[in-house]
Amino acid sequence: MGVVLMFIGVGMGNGIAVTDFVSTGAVWLDPLKAIADQFKSTLSSAGFIILILGGYSAYMSSIGANDVTVSVLTKPIGKIKSVYVLVPVVFLLGNLLSLVIPSASNLAIILLATLFPVMVNAGMSPPYLRRHYRYYRYGYAHSSGIR
Repeated sequence: MGVVLMFIGVGMGNGIAVTDFVSTGAVWLDPLKAIADQFKSTLSSAGFIILILGGYSAYMSSIGANDVTVSVLTKPIGKIKSVYVLVPVVFLLGNLLSLVIPSASNLAIILLATLFPVMVNAGMSPPYLRRHYRYYRYGYAHSSGIR
């Protein structure tokens, strides 16, 4: 619908109202070039990268690749019997990954898709993980009603 409105606006003599727009020289191609320029700027933004990573994570889960990763990672991590050692090890692993993955939301998607199931398979309960996440993230275990 937006393309039709852009063609109607150009047909009525209005220009393309996109910042830093350079005309193609052909008035009937300008709306298409404006849309292509918007796609180029939007596709490289962080929101689209998060969308792609979420889709990739869902696809890997649907074909079973995530289960294989979890089973491979559970073997060495499962040898750590004390949760008081396991939580800081995973916390440090997340910090090391944050050096490679600059976006916090992308890192959260990756960690939730892989390390959360690994820690649950290693014997930790999800409520226990939430309490310790708050402790290491905020420095204290505040009571927010989430148990």
